[in-house]
Amino acid sequence: MSKVLFPLALANLRKNYRLYGPFALAFVTSVALLYNFITLAFNPSLSSLRGGPSIVTVLALGMIILAITGAAIIWYANGFVFKQRTKEYGLYGILGLERRHLLSLMWIEITVFSGLSALVGIATGVLVNRLILALYQRIMDLSLELDTKFQPQYLWTCLTLILLLYLSLIVINSWRIFRLKPLQLVRESRRGEKKGRFTWISALVGLGLMGYGYYLALSIENALAAIMVFFLAVLLVTAGTYLLFQAGSITLLKFLKGRKSYYYKPENFISTSNLIFRMRKNGVGLATICLLSTMALVTLSAGISLFLGTESAINRFYPTDYSLSLNYSYQVPSVDASKTLEEQLSQFGQKYQLDLVDMDHTHYIQVMGKFHGHDFTGQEVHVDSETGMVKHDNPDKESATLNIISLADYNHLSGQNYQLSANQVLWFDNQASAADRKNQEIQVAGQNFQIQEHLTSNLLETKAPDFTMNFVDHRTLLVVSDLSAIQDKLAGTNFISRYTVYANSQASHDQQLASAEHLEDVLKTVHVDEGIPVNASFLVKAEIRDSYMQMIGSIFFIGIFLAAIFLLGLALTIYYKQISEGLEDADRFEILQKVGLTKQAIHKTIRKQITVVFFAPIILALCHLAGAYHMMSLILRLISAMRLEDILLPTIGTALAITLFYFLVFLITSRSYEKIVSSKS
Repeated sequence: MSKVLFPLALANLRKNYRLYGPFALAFVTSVALLYNFITLAFNPSLSSLRGGPSIVTVLALGMIILAITGAAIIWYANGFVFKQRTKEYGLYGILGLERRHLLSLMWIEITVFSGLSALVGIATGVLVNRLILALYQRIMDLSLELDTKFQPQYLWTCLTLILLLYLSLIVINSWRIFRLKPLQLVRESRRGEKKGRFTWISALVGLGLMGYGYYLALSIENALAAIMVFFLAVLLVTAGTYLLFQAGSITLLKFLKGRKSYYYKPENFISTSNLIFRMRKNGVGLATICLLSTMALVTLSAGISLFLGTESAINRFYPTDYSLSLNYSYQVPSVDASKTLEEQLSQFGQKYQLDLVDMDHTHYIQVMGKFHGHDFTGQEVHVDSETGMVKHDNPDKESATLNIISLADYNHLSGQNYQLSANQVLWFDNQASAADRKNQEIQVAGQNFQIQEHLTSNLLETKAPDFTMNFVDHRTLLVVSDLSAIQDKLAGTNFISRYTVYANSQASHDQQLASAEHLEDVLKTVHVDEGIPVNASFLVKAEIRDSYMQMIGSIFFIGIFLAAIFLLGLALTIYYKQISEGLEDADRFEILQKVGLTKQAIHKTIRKQITVVFFAPIILALCHLAGAYHMMSLILRLISAMRLEDILLPTIGTALAITLFYFLVFLITSRSYEKIVSSKS
């Protein structure tokens, strides 16, 4: 029997090239991407980088997500191909083939198809491996060369995952054949989704789930909480999307059908009835297209925003090449540490030939708290009775940062010559409205001050690093005549007295990186007042930039791969939907011709339906992106302290690009639809 089944299996694969061609493309692309990700995640050169283990962990996580996504797309393609071929399997059963023969035939087909696809996929992966590694090295701006040698363990890992996928396809298809009788197999390809009895209830539930998901995404204000809420919102919107496409669309169409003034018009009568049938049959597939589009939109938008916005974020976060700081918590030391820090940084620069320039220092107090109108109250701290540790609440959406600097230091930094009396201040508020700028009074820690001038910028942000920028949006600056006069008012609040010395370097990037290896030598010798909680920090911008870009570059690279696999799944799903719609419409076309409709009217009606069906997913996907934008921007700004414009412009560009891609895929796959329909006209 095997002598008959093997040639029959090969003939079936050739005959159904229209189904297996896109399936093979998805299989080959998924395997090639997976192989390259494996070679990258386990590349031995990455371990030698600073922060290498973290990068490898991120890439390994990306590899798992990529493998799961690729498998899901292949399972979907396999399910569609099997459904289209169930009639064929059923006919074989009616003609005398037993169930075991059908299982053997299916097993041979999957083995040949999977084996050839895996072979081509791995060969493609090996061929483009050097290009992928070079692209990753370029994105990461790595100074070292990644290992491009062929490693057998890469191949075995990839083959193991392919074998698991192959076995899953065998099990799934065997179960489908085993549970259906030949006549059921014949009818299976024509079967749509079951007619729901209470579609309006499902529609309301779907609308409610999606609405609540949108509410969570749009109402969250805290960046840390956004990460936790994000997954819940995604689950709600996903469930709501499936219910809306399955039940919501049918409920709307039935409502239109019930309106006689609308329904009993020639242009609406046929299209409305057919759309009800289409949406009932294809609701899950269209929801899948919508969600794949959404995933591609969000992944690419976030990845591109991170990659393009990180450089400017680093420059804002770390305005100078070197900064050495002493941060005294909750108290102010009796000795000015600026001179000591300057000496330490100067000696460090001379020792490692850094050619330091623009060296300067500043001392300011940074307070976390909240505004109540024009009254700022510092966040209270308390001592834990059991541990003796000082504790305070985490910042929330109403939190603000108040930086307080003396007039002498501000004039020194700005080159100005402001004069202030004891109760006068200079004031900057990055969230001040036009009405706020007319206000002439501010209260801090119970003390009233007269605002002499509203400053137009926060000078400190251009001089010293501010670690609150990525989780507190509201930032202010207060310039007082005497810093010591306000210190006592802040007792018991969450504040830091920060001494910072900073400088730029004219040395090469490599020299600055090399100097970062010796930071601990300086931190061991800086002056610390005993009895006061203090944290010393020595930051080298070159080192921070490399670490950031390596991590962000890895995330961006994962985003590119995931977006590629999402778009592949999107194109495949649209193509298969065009095929299924074409097969349905070919028979419907004949029926409509027999009842007297002209070819032009039929084509117009069907094209109208196809346009509605296929463009509803991308429209809803764009709505999902708009709903996710606020939460996405909070998370991105937490990671990289980005400006809103650094996120908005890439998001708009990505939305336009993927909409264009969607439209092109629709036009290209429409040719297959036209061929099927026209073949019976």
